[in-house]
Amino acid sequence: MAKNRKIIIIGGTGGIGKEITNDFLKLGDEVAVVSRGKIESKSKKLKYFKCDTTDHLEYEKVANEIKNYFENKIDSIICLVGDGSGVRINFNSIDRWKIDWDKNFNSSFFSVSYFFNSLNKNSSIILISSIAGMEYLGAPDSYSVAKSSIITFTKVLSKYLSPKTRVNCISPGHIFFKGGSWEKKLKKKPRLKKQIIDNLNPMKRFGTPTDISDAVIFLCSNKATYINGINLVIDGGQTNSL
Repeated sequence: MAKNRKIIIIGGTGGIGKEITNDFLKLGDEVAVVSRGKIESKSKKLKYFKCDTTDHLEYEKVANEIKNYFENKIDSIICLVGDGSGVRINFNSIDRWKIDWDKNFNSSFFSVSYFFNSLNKNSSIILISSIAGMEYLGAPDSYSVAKSSIITFTKVLSKYLSPKTRVNCISPGHIFFKGGSWEKKLKKKPRLKKQIIDNLNPMKRFGTPTDISDAVIFLCSNKATYINGINLVIDGGQTNSL
């Protein structure tokens, strides 16, 4: 695997993003993290850029700083911004719908728009969707619709940006990590694990950030050079069993 690649991780300071960031650093890559939070690391190969990626004017300015930092030579972009909160379809909640759309779709749209011209040959883009974007699972409607659009966006980009850049999507299932949404849910409703994980998931466990990071590392590697335009579902077989 090539070393010293130039990697941009949007939303790389907590949970899954933190795991992916650390794994790329372990491989010897240079990583630029874009986030409102900050990651604790002593690595000289990590550069942190604070930004609200839903604010396209602020993001465009920061994106130019990153492109200058990497001298317009970028190998991979991983877009992770988003969360599972949102609202049901309610045509009186347009303002909230826009907030959720900006967070869960436009953050990825802006990322590709600002960086694609600086991507190297044989580069890779990874977008993060969700199983809630594939099936109606009771997640907030604004979140589900935005994540569904990420899957379609991936397929469109895989045609538009190839053969220079491969574009793939990952749809995680229920991922547990300290401080994450599932830790908070289980404190309020411990029975959810039995209802959702034990009863619906063939693997009988939550996914971990490592499960997602391993897939990201693989899809960005030279072992995946013929994988393009896919939506990789990592959910322990949950949606397969519906």
